[in-house]
Amino acid sequence: MSPKYETVLSEAMKLSIEDRQMLAKRLELSVLGLSEKEIEDAWVKIAEQRIKEYETGKIVAYDVQETIQRLRNQLK
Repeated sequence: MSPKYETVLSEAMKLSIEDRQMLAKRLELSVLGLSEKEIEDAWVKIAEQRIKEYETGKIVAYDVQETIQRLRNQLK
């Protein structure tokens, strides 16, 4: 890694967890080349598609507590 990278990383690690989370999000968006709005719109589209699939019976919803218990039992 370049010295500049090491300097930036060192300074970033001094930030609060909240600031590091925001920084990570901004860096990820810059790498993806997408705006926050574009990503949000994509998630909305996926959510709407899944709701339609649920309503038409293409997918099934499971109770979260039952699912967690079933998985725990499988791990025993």
